[in-house]
Amino acid sequence: MTIDGALDMMRQAMLVVAMVGGPALLAAVIVGVVISVAQTVTQVNDQSITFVAKLVFVGSTILLLGPFILGEMVRYIRQMISSIAGVVQ
Repeated sequence: MTIDGALDMMRQAMLVVAMVGGPALLAAVIVGVVISVAQTVTQVNDQSITFVAKLVFVGSTILLLGPFILGEMVRYIRQMISSIAGVVQ
């Protein structure tokens, strides 16, 4: 295995991590900002509102994008398993 091959494997791993974790993190950030602005405007500072809203939205995002996330993970794992022969040579 060359350095270019190892760097390509690391690049692919980082892309898969971004595609798998990105939607849930993005949903949490958007919900957090919206709830924070709403709490600032209404002067209601309750931490459970933010927690429950994030829990619901992140959970629904994972449920909606579950097939895509699972597909990307399976594709990456299959690609890495098939490249094992090239790594050990």
